[in-house]
Amino acid sequence: IELGGVDLIVIAMKNHSLDPNVQRDACNALEMLTNENEQCAAVAEGGAIYLIMGAMKNFPTQAPLQCAVCSVRNLVEHGVL
Repeated sequence: IELGGVDLIVIAMKNHSLDPNVQRDACNALEMLTNENEQCAAVAEGGAIYLIMGAMKNFPTQAPLQCAVCSVRNLVEHGVL
């Protein structure tokens, strides 16, 4: 987080918005980051939430990607959303 990991993930999601594999991997990375409460704010402030929701909308039939969006659940559980 301190080295701008969230920012790099957000950039990758923006630059490859039509690639379900990139979106899935990015969502997996964000999920890992949001397992800790202090990291949730960085994910939320980095704009990743909108990109996660966009990935869900753009790829509704991609089960691995849909499963990867657990980061949203983590944000809710930690009271960020």
